[in-house]
This record gives sequence, structure tokens and C-alpha cells, in this order.
Amino acid sequence: RETGKRMIGLVRRNDPIAALKDLGASHVLNETSASFADDLKAVLKAERPTVFLDCVAGSVSSKVFAAMGKDSHWVIYGKMTPEAPELLEPGQLIFMRKRVEGFWLVSWMQNTDLAAKMKAIQAVQARFADGRWHTDISARVALSDVVAGLPAALAQPDGKIMITMD
Repeated sequence: RETGKRMIGLVRRNDPIAALKDLGASHVLNETSASFADDLKAVLKAERPTVFLDCVAGSVSSKVFAAMGKDSHWVIYGKMTPEAPELLEPGQLIFMRKRVEGFWLVSWMQNTDLAAKMKAIQAVQARFADGRWHTDISARVALSDVVAGLPAALAQPDGKIMITMD
């Protein structure tokens, strides 16, 4: 939002839709909705996105990337589903100049010069400090109670779990 980019969010349930729109998403589509394919087609036609940041990397991800236009770039930075993504249209990599790549923060930290790392870290810290970004903590579990308390905390659908020192 700060850079003028319009975000299209993809979710697997309706609960986070309002929160994502409040955070500035232009569109939020539920991939489990009966109208998802039509909704996706309409949004991709209207917005013409060229970057797909993906932390799920499943079959829906493959379909989204296949539906995107030429020169699109799929960046996979997580794997939150057991199903494997597939390249539905390998010819798109050649004829539409599409790209797929992985991003791992550890590798970025190892291969990025100190000045660039400091600039990125300062930008992130500033966003947390001034409230533009925040982390939702859904549960706190004491370290001494982690074995008993963690299953209930993990059952909550959103937010992070903070393990605290006794």
C-alpha cells in the first residue's frame, strides 16, 4: 500500500477477509468459494498483477500463476500445504517469460551486503515502532506448561503463539 501497489489477498476461509481489507488489500478472494475461479479471472483481468508472493505453494497457487499474464513472477517463500504445486502450462515460462523462484530469508541474509540488510531491518523496525505493522498474538504459553498448553494454543486459527519464560 505504501508503494502504491494494489494487493490481492487469497484466503481459505472468510474470517480474515475484513482484516485484510482493513490493512489495505484491494481484493480478497476465498479459494474455497464456489465463485473463486470466476472471481480470480475478473480480478486478474482488472488488476493485471505481475508478482505473486506465495507462502502456501499448493495446487491453487499453480492455477493462480497459470492465469496471470506475461512477465509474471511467482515467488514461493513458504509451504503450508502438503499438496505439490505443478506447472500447469510449462510453455508459459518460455513464451510468456514467466518466472518461478524461491525466497529464503536465511539465504538472503547470507548473500546481501551489510548496508542493504541494515536498510531493510531499519525499515521493518520503523513500521513496527510507528504502528503500521504489528504482530497478532493469539495465545501465550509458559515454557513450563508448553507440553500441556501448546495443543490448545495451536487450535486457534489466527495469530502467533508466544512461549514465555516462567
